[in-house]
Amino acid sequence: MLRSRSLLTRPGSQPSGLLLKFCDWSTLITGAGPGLGGVIANLSKDTDQIDKYNARTGLKLAAHFPDLDVIRRSRLKKSTLFEMESSPELEAVKAEYMRLAASLWLGVEPLAAVPMKDRDIFDLLGFD
Repeated sequence: MLRSRSLLTRPGSQPSGLLLKFCDWSTLITGAGPGLGGVIANLSKDTDQIDKYNARTGLKLAAHFPDLDVIRRSRLKKSTLFEMESSPELEAVKAEYMRLAASLWLGVEPLAAVPMKDRDIFDLLGFD
């Protein structure tokens, strides 16, 4: 079970997906290396492209944070979502963050992901 965690982001100002990288002391000692814990769909309306990528690589969706105005407003106000005035939309986002935090705290089994070259990812997702 992997317990210590760090986030890896893709290059770019607003990543639409984040990979969760997990590492514990035993992987550092044995040299087994870190494992991947899943993908976070960040500021995305749908997850269809992430689902395609996950199906091909063996990853799973860890959380989905939609492209909601309440998230943009929190960034503009330079405050966390937990400091914002409550609304049904905000409560749903906060619940997803708390669900993700709870699952990370409990630990997740590392996923054995199959790497893909950039060109293969672009072909898979239909980018030219």
